[in-house]
Amino acid sequence: MSATFKEYIDHIRTATTSIFEGMSVTMSYMFRRPSTVQYPDRIPKPIHETLPARYRGFLEVDADICTACLACERACPINCIKIDAEKDKETRRLVMSRFDIDIAKCMFCGLCSEPCPTGAIAHTPHFEASTAFVENLVFRFVPEDGAVEAFKPIKGYDAPRARRGQVLEAMGLVHTAAKARAFRSPPADLPRVRAPEVPPQPEDKSTFDPPQEATSKHAARAIGLDRNQVSDLLMEVMAGTDCGLCDWPTCRQYTDALAGGEDPSPTKCAPAGPEGRFEAQAILLAWRTGKVEG
Repeated sequence: MSATFKEYIDHIRTATTSIFEGMSVTMSYMFRRPSTVQYPDRIPKPIHETLPARYRGFLEVDADICTACLACERACPINCIKIDAEKDKETRRLVMSRFDIDIAKCMFCGLCSEPCPTGAIAHTPHFEASTAFVENLVFRFVPEDGAVEAFKPIKGYDAPRARRGQVLEAMGLVHTAAKARAFRSPPADLPRVRAPEVPPQPEDKSTFDPPQEATSKHAARAIGLDRNQVSDLLMEVMAGTDCGLCDWPTCRQYTDALAGGEDPSPTKCAPAGPEGRFEAQAILLAWRTGKVEG
């Protein structure tokens, strides 16, 4: 009986000692400099600048040196690359009318970049492009209203390529600069980052230019709403990334400005894509005129 009681006391002593040993380690870290950092980018350099040179992030295409050979499209094992190319009837030169990459499907294997003769397609160090709509993860490297002439390589000449990530940054597909700017600002009452004042535009149909054959899914809901409700409806079609590309710190401030007439342009939300920008135009037009066009 005494041996059992002694074991019981020893167990209590061991448990108490173990707790204090563990807590002493934890307590010591309260007086040390933290080993971890708060994400995102509360570090001297943005995180994408600290990644290895061969890091496989989002794909980008330098269309200026793309030969439209379709090698990358054929190499992709999951068919997330789509290219349309044909010869121009006048110049007889090969032109691309489409070069799309569905980043939502991409598995970042790198097989597409291996056969590229000029290095036009390559992985970048960027990996952040969160969005409320998966359709916005289709990166389009050929403008929808134009075409790009295929590059014709010259033997013995290495075509200069843009810095990795430069194309995505120029297209506004990653929000590194805007995110860093917002991070440096206070977490509340963010100061407005505004472009030069633009004279107000007349509030009529000429202000908007929706596609001729498109039909809005949300415009009818805008009729009869008040200002706050319209702002809520606009938030449904915006990307919701708070990227700052619209010159407003948050998407909510942008939609409030649209509903209040402080910002006359409903087409600034690049991450929302053509569909989202069209919906924003249609919502405001229906709200202001009281009817749905088309």
